[in-house]
Amino acid sequence: MSTTISTSWPTPDFDLLASETLPAPSLPLSELFAPRLGDWIGGTATAASVPADYIVAAVLATVGSIIGNARWVSPRRGWAEPPIIWAVTIGAPSAGKSPAIGAVLGPLRTMQMELESACASARAQWTEKAALAKLADEEWKKAARNALQGDASPPKRSTLADPGPEPYARCLFVNDATIEHLAVLLRRQTHSVLAYRDELAGWLQGMTRYANGGTDRPFWLEAYGGGAYSAERMGRPSTLVTRLSVGVLGGIQPDPLKRLLTRGGDEDGLLARFLPFWPDPAPMEALQDAPATAILTKMLRRLMALQPEPNQGDTAPRYVGFDAQALCQLEQFRRDVRAREGEVDGRTQAFLGKFPGMAIRLSLILGFADWAIGDGSEPSEIRGEHFDRAAHFLMTYALPMAKRTYGDAALSDTDRAARALLALIRRRAWRRFSSRDVCRERLRGLSKATSEVNPALSLLEEAGWIRAVPDLRKGSGRRRRDYEVNPMLPMGANHFG
Repeated sequence: MSTTISTSWPTPDFDLLASETLPAPSLPLSELFAPRLGDWIGGTATAASVPADYIVAAVLATVGSIIGNARWVSPRRGWAEPPIIWAVTIGAPSAGKSPAIGAVLGPLRTMQMELESACASARAQWTEKAALAKLADEEWKKAARNALQGDASPPKRSTLADPGPEPYARCLFVNDATIEHLAVLLRRQTHSVLAYRDELAGWLQGMTRYANGGTDRPFWLEAYGGGAYSAERMGRPSTLVTRLSVGVLGGIQPDPLKRLLTRGGDEDGLLARFLPFWPDPAPMEALQDAPATAILTKMLRRLMALQPEPNQGDTAPRYVGFDAQALCQLEQFRRDVRAREGEVDGRTQAFLGKFPGMAIRLSLILGFADWAIGDGSEPSEIRGEHFDRAAHFLMTYALPMAKRTYGDAALSDTDRAARALLALIRRRAWRRFSSRDVCRERLRGLSKATSEVNPALSLLEEAGWIRAVPDLRKGSGRRRRDYEVNPMLPMGANHFG
């Protein structure tokens, strides 16, 4: 290829050279949690050479689901939120998402096994009663049938024919459950549950797997908000859950996440309910023992002991209000969020709109986490210091993390293709190229000349990075579309700077 470059180039638009992925914000670990819990998170992250961010994601989602329907936060009458958190850990397969989450779920699994072991004896006794009840019921039916045939009054049904409700161990988390299974599970237990998926991409894509066009998304939207839900499927009785509360925790890789964000179909704002955690990779530390999990286990056990309150034959959460300082801070926070809404758009704006609800949820989680690792009395209200920590975390960490996560999705298809084309030119060190050269690369979003490549070329021309070269060849053959590249474009790097 010729590398002859014309002169008199305009000043190009350097914004197109900026990295599509913003830098990761610093995690305010010491400002978010009490020192004992923060030290455990930091020490566990260092020992495993994983980002502490991933462990924070697991702690918030787990603590929220354990409190669940036992305590809800309510800053004023008419506004109540469950402490349910959906957290997504983002990173490459080697980023350490699974071991970080495993450090938190390990003690939770131990507690789950203890619950099931404690329930085993009661279930064995019930199984014996159920077998006797079946025999007693058959005898009663036989006696009733004989009595009716002889015009006599049927006998009363024996109390032995009713074994009572089957005992179940409380379920703390599930790995791969259908919404039907979750509805049945949450119908029989008053507490919420944590849904953990090692890879969230398949879970999100599978929500619309039904041949009749059905979708699981309404179920999950209610599961975030703690609303009532009736799960119905053809040929099966409906299952009503009065307070559907399910925390969600899982991981996803950056490329599948980008595909999910850019394909559309999230008008209901389901993805905006996730707190994203996409830190830079952690440095590899020397081998060392992980801190003991005693502090985490103590916290989870005290939180697990919280119970909802009786309510007209059912149960209901105990609502935790705000003290005066926390209320003032909440009012200011809502004004700050409203002011920021004009600075962002698209998915980031939808995410920002969830901040008031997320802030009061997090303040409940932080307040009860502080209580659970100590020895004091259960909090009767949310204090200003806990709301301040929640608000600070959202504004200084969650918002810039959302901009990092949603950045590529905020671009138009043409803008995204133009940036990809500019990166291709730099990798190939092209000083002159044709549209056919671009198509031969067969890159995603740059393989169709008319609908993808041509708009990207036009945008780069307008931005001053390339310009068309007249085809001076004689003859009636097919004309080439050649372009020369602005000599100000640095070669051999993916991003500027």
